[in-house]
Amino acid sequence: MSDVSKVPWADASWSFLAGCTQVSAGCAHCWARTLAWRKAHNPALPDRPAYQKVVQKRLAGGVAWTGEVGILEDRLLWPLRWRKGRRVSVALESDLFHPAVPDWVIYRAWSIMRAAPQHRYIVLAKRPERMSRLLWTLTWQHAPAGSPFPYQALADPGGDPVGVLPHRVRPLPHVAVGITAENQEWLEKRLPWLLKTPAALRWISFEPLLGEVDLRGSLRRILANGKPANEVLHWVVVGGESAGTSERALVEKCPDCAQFGRNPQCERCGGTRWAPKPEALEWLRRLRDDCSALEVPLWFKQFGGPRTHSGGDLLGGAVYHELPEGLQL
Repeated sequence: MSDVSKVPWADASWSFLAGCTQVSAGCAHCWARTLAWRKAHNPALPDRPAYQKVVQKRLAGGVAWTGEVGILEDRLLWPLRWRKGRRVSVALESDLFHPAVPDWVIYRAWSIMRAAPQHRYIVLAKRPERMSRLLWTLTWQHAPAGSPFPYQALADPGGDPVGVLPHRVRPLPHVAVGITAENQEWLEKRLPWLLKTPAALRWISFEPLLGEVDLRGSLRRILANGKPANEVLHWVVVGGESAGTSERALVEKCPDCAQFGRNPQCERCGGTRWAPKPEALEWLRRLRDDCSALEVPLWFKQFGGPRTHSGGDLLGGAVYHELPEGLQL
């Protein structure tokens, strides 16, 4: 069982899916694709067959997804075996709402999350249309007595899901659902669907951040009724890309340290040798200021660079590792 998560905002990784497909620019250097390739070629890994069918070598070089998704069904029960409460990342090696993931897997996952409320679950999706529509079709009513997996599917309500079945849908208070948005274009496409999704906690991951985003402006255009933003959006995570190209990185080689040698007291890079690009620093400051104005907790993961921690995690000399109340243990 996986007891440890490499994601700093989670304590445990619940990975019961393998495989995905690229949907936007943020997927270009996907860490999960590289990890799946390594697992597919690890003869000591019992789940190796599931990974072998989801990745392949490109003719031009590199690794690509095949479009299939492998289901590691034996892992679905993991949260029921973890007695002490944990903050759990859900299916980060895939996308829980990928079209190749059967509905029953999603129903089963939600049922297990309901059955193990001692944990806090963090779900992230690149396909919020399916997430929103599917979660509006779930209900706890009419479940068989004593059933360990009591989620039942209703008929698809069709049309705009907002306002459908409000008396039957019961969002789980310990589950956060979120979207990724690497730039303004994808924020505009995915945010409306996130805000339509029935959830007690909603969040956005701006990782990898590839451009400036206007979070306040986007929320203002959608929430025309003046509803406070922090009542519908509860958390923001942001970070730079690691091991990508220099053009997409938020950092560059520190010019001062390159000229005079590494300086642990360097004001530009703090001794890391990697300094934030001026435009990237403006993007991050704007997001930080937007979150402050909206009273939404911010978790700044890292600047990224050649390695995950090349640029460090200090923004304006401060660490931002904030969590919403609903994700605190």
